[in-house]
Amino acid sequence: MKKIFILLLILVLGLVGCTPKEPNLEDDIDQAAIDTVMMYINLLPSSLTEKERDDVLVITTLIEGLSEAEVALIENIEIYNNAITYYQGIDDRNVAREELFIELEAEIRELIPESISDNIELPTTYQTDIGEVFVLWGSSDYNTFSNKGVVTQGRETITIELITTLIHDDIRHSFKHNVDIEPIVMDPLPDKGLSVAYMTIRSSFTDFNELQSKTIDVVNYSFAQIVNGEISIIALGNLENLMQQRKKGIRILFSVGPYEDQFIGPASTAAGRTKLVDSLVNAVVKYHFDGVDIDWETPTTATKNDYTLMMEELHDKLKAINEDYLLTAATHSFSLNGYDFARLNQIMDFYNVMTYDLNARGQVTHNSALYMSNNVAGSYSGENSINSYISRGADKSKLVLGSAFYGKQYTLANPSGPIIGRSVAASSVTNMGFDTINLTLISRIGNGVTRHWDNTAKSPYLHDATNGTVTVYEDAEAIMHKANFIIDNDLKGIMYWQLNQDYNGVLLQAIYDYLVSKR
Repeated sequence: MKKIFILLLILVLGLVGCTPKEPNLEDDIDQAAIDTVMMYINLLPSSLTEKERDDVLVITTLIEGLSEAEVALIENIEIYNNAITYYQGIDDRNVAREELFIELEAEIRELIPESISDNIELPTTYQTDIGEVFVLWGSSDYNTFSNKGVVTQGRETITIELITTLIHDDIRHSFKHNVDIEPIVMDPLPDKGLSVAYMTIRSSFTDFNELQSKTIDVVNYSFAQIVNGEISIIALGNLENLMQQRKKGIRILFSVGPYEDQFIGPASTAAGRTKLVDSLVNAVVKYHFDGVDIDWETPTTATKNDYTLMMEELHDKLKAINEDYLLTAATHSFSLNGYDFARLNQIMDFYNVMTYDLNARGQVTHNSALYMSNNVAGSYSGENSINSYISRGADKSKLVLGSAFYGKQYTLANPSGPIIGRSVAASSVTNMGFDTINLTLISRIGNGVTRHWDNTAKSPYLHDATNGTVTVYEDAEAIMHKANFIIDNDLKGIMYWQLNQDYNGVLLQAIYDYLVSKR
């Protein structure tokens, strides 16, 4: 329509120029010009858009060429006047919006400090005289500063570019500014009485409670996987909430594993080790972890050197960035031939000794006994494991004793015979988290379930006569003895697999009472 208007305008202006009129003669009315204007006005749609703005300007040009008397004869002039009012309103609103955007930009720039160390509340809407303005946030580094204002600090100052977009009536106004995210400062870890929690992925996690916050020193978030020779943390969900716990002084590491097949290939060559190690270090820095826990749980004599070389390279590259980054490992309780402790002692911050799963298949024996008894499989006790480490040269000040937040439930092959011991057969065995044990068995003690205490092994077990089962596990009393053992033998601390299995904090409270509170 715009082209038609312009062509007609040229034609009309040409005709007007060819036939000049005497403006002072009242009876000199150009009815053809009036009819032309009215025709153009009638061509305007009932609902105007920006597409018709130029058409209205054409009509305005035609009207400006008419006398007042001729204008007065335009019968549909009200349509034109309404169009003028409509577009003037849009112009006024655009001016008001631009002024508002400038005002809000200044306000937001004032709101966001140049340097940030904690979460900040970002506005998402503003109520204004011209309506609601929506605010969208973007960041050049969402791992450090999210679009919700959640800050995850690194170990050095990180400058991020914050992008703010104001939206009103689908009109956008964006601006950028730089913000420095201050580095996190961690207190040194305790020399003794360390509390290390393994924690698996839990989408419902939001925050540690008071007991967890005061008891846990290190979280090993499990498990990241090795894919094509490089680390992938895609399986570690809900990072944002977990990483906020670092502000309470809790270090967050990611655990890699737990299957040794992931490590054997990459660690077997210098190029493979470098590729894997570089990806591990990059993940620590990018996502602001406080180190790495390696769960290559059973290196062998054949892979001993590969394991050690990988750990040495990982140590050197982590510590070159920040001395406070931790390098730890989940290590087997008794299969120790794959560990070169003379070299590992120089680079490891501590060893998480897995003194659980010590039972024998088919035998009703303890899962994580501290000391030897007739109810312990082979010689598999916590004490014997620690002594084996020390005899092979492990630095005992770096040994972290394992505790199981789960038990094993055996179905007795002969429910009418003895209920525990190396000679007692089980027809089946299943793992059972402590929460489930507490809910389904401990709550029934005296009502079909009997608690027994192996005073030699310092380990409890539950007999459910009704169902013909025996459940071996750890409780607060067992943890008390482990805490005393750790203190008496100058070990580094205790670790537990895994935190989510003690939802009500029964076992964690014992760790706090008997170990953490005494350091």
